[in-house]
Amino acid sequence: MHGFWGAALFFVILALQGGSWGGERVLQDTNGDGRKDQTAVLDRQGRIERLERDTDADGAIDTVQYYREGALARVERLGDGIVQVREIYEDGRRVATERDTDRDGRFDTWDTFESGGGMSRKEDRNGDGTVDRITRYDPDGLPVELSEDTTGDGRLDTVCRYEAGNPAECAKDTDEDGVPDTRVIYRGGRPYEKRVDEDHDGRPERIVRYDSAGHPVVAREDRNGDGRFEILDRIEDDSVISREEDHDGDGRPERVTLFQNGRPVSQKQDTDGDGGWDIFVRYDARGRPAQMMEDTRHRGKVDRIRVFREGKLLRVTYDADGDGTLETVTHFTNGRPDLQTLDRDADGRPDLRIRLDKQGRKRIVEEDADRDGRWETRQFYREGVLVRVEKDRDGDGRVDLQALYVEGGKAEVLSDQDRDGRFETRTRFNVRGWSSVVETDADGDGRPESRAFFRKDTLRLREEDTDRDGVFDRRERFDVRGRLTRTEEDQGPGGRMIWIYDDKGRVGRAERDTDRDGSPELWYEYVEGRLRRVLEDTN
Repeated sequence: MHGFWGAALFFVILALQGGSWGGERVLQDTNGDGRKDQTAVLDRQGRIERLERDTDADGAIDTVQYYREGALARVERLGDGIVQVREIYEDGRRVATERDTDRDGRFDTWDTFESGGGMSRKEDRNGDGTVDRITRYDPDGLPVELSEDTTGDGRLDTVCRYEAGNPAECAKDTDEDGVPDTRVIYRGGRPYEKRVDEDHDGRPERIVRYDSAGHPVVAREDRNGDGRFEILDRIEDDSVISREEDHDGDGRPERVTLFQNGRPVSQKQDTDGDGGWDIFVRYDARGRPAQMMEDTRHRGKVDRIRVFREGKLLRVTYDADGDGTLETVTHFTNGRPDLQTLDRDADGRPDLRIRLDKQGRKRIVEEDADRDGRWETRQFYREGVLVRVEKDRDGDGRVDLQALYVEGGKAEVLSDQDRDGRFETRTRFNVRGWSSVVETDADGDGRPESRAFFRKDTLRLREEDTDRDGVFDRRERFDVRGRLTRTEEDQGPGGRMIWIYDDKGRVGRAERDTDRDGSPELWYEYVEGRLRRVLEDTN
C-alpha cells in the first residue's frame, strides 16, 4: 500500500497547483526502471478519477483504482485482462470485495465488511450462479457461523456454529424437509458426538461417538424407531470392525458381525434368544458367504453346514436324523440341487446317492445296502416319478432284478434267479383280475414254462407247460387260503385228467376224459389220500 498512498499524494499535489484538467492523463514511472507503470486520469477539477497501475512491472495494467469526487470508490485487480478482484470503498473504508477465484469471468466470492470489524463471505463454489456457502467472521477474522448447500439444490442445508474459531456444533438437513435432522457436537474443534433424528420426534435414531482425534469409534442405531438402540458398531480408521445387534432388547446381542476393510469376515447368531450361538458364518474376501454352520435343533452342536462359492450355494451337509452325525450331503450347481448323498453308518463312504434333475426332482437313486462300497440298487425316475428299479443282489456287477413302473405303480418285475445274466422270471402286476402273475422261462426260448397267479399275495392258480411245446398242459387251482383244491392235466393220447383235493390237501377223487369230449369215462375215489376204487363208463 506504500506505492498506492505515494501515488495518491503525488496527484493531490498536482490538483492543488490549479488549472483545467478535463480528463487529462498523467503518466509516471514509480520504480525508476524507465518505463511508465502508472497512469492517472483527472477530472475537470484536477481530481483523480481513475488510476491504472502495473504493480509487477510486466508492462500490463493489473490494478485499476476508481475515485468519486477524489475519494477512492473501487479497486479492480486484473489477471489476463479479466477482473479477478473488485474492492468497494465508502468513506475511505473497504465495505465489500468480489472475487473470481476460478478466472471464468464471473464473480464467485463476495465479502461484506461490517463497521465493527466483522465480515461475511458468500461463495458460489460450483459455478451455477447460486450462493452455496455463507461464512460470518468476527473482528479477529475467526469464523463465527457457516451456512452451506452440500447437495447443490440451492438450499443451505448445513449450519455450523463456531467458538474461538473452532467448530462447536453443526446442524444439517439431509432429507431437505427444512428441518435439521443431523447434529454434530465438537470439543476442542474436533467431532465429539453426532446425533441423527430423521423423523424429528426428538429421539435420535443414530448416535456416533468420536475419540480425542475426531475419529468415530462407536455408533449406536435405532432402526425400528422404538427409541432403543439395537445396533452397536465399533469403528477403527473410519471403518466398522464389529457390529452387535440386540433386537429383542434383553441386553444380549442376537447377532455379532466382524468386519475387515469394510467387508464382513465372520458372523455368529443366536436365533432363539437363549444366549447360545447357533449360526456361524464365514465370508470370502469380497464379503460373500463362504460357509455357514448351524445348530438347527438348538442342542449346542452344529447339525448343518452350508458351503458357498462366489456367493452361490455349493454344498449342504446335514444331520437329518439328529443322531449327531452329518450324514446327508446335498450338492448344488448354479444354485440348484443336483446330487444328494447319505452316509448312514458314518464310515466316510456314502451308501445312498440321489441324482436330481433341473427341477430338483429325483432322477437316479443308488444304494449300497450292504456297505461294501458298490451300488447294488438303482432307481430311475422320469419327471420325479419312479419308472425302473435295478438290483445286483449277489454283487457280481450284473443286474439280476429289474422292476418296471407305470405312473408310479409297480407294473413288472424281472428276475435272474440262477445268476446266468438272463431274466427268466417275470412278475406282472397289471393283469386284470389278478394281483400279480409270475412267469418263468427257464430255457430262454421266450415261452414261459410256468405261470403263477396271485390274489392278495395268495397263490390261486398255477399253469405249467410240462413238455415245452408252448402250450400249458397242467393247471393247479388253490382256494383263498392258498390250499391246493384241483389239478387239471392234459396227458396227450391219455386224455385229460382232473384231481380234486380235500381240505387237508389229499386227493379225494379224480376223473379222466380219455376221448376229450368233455365227459369223463373214468372216476377214481380216494380215502385219506389212498385209491379206493375206480369206476368206468364203458358206453
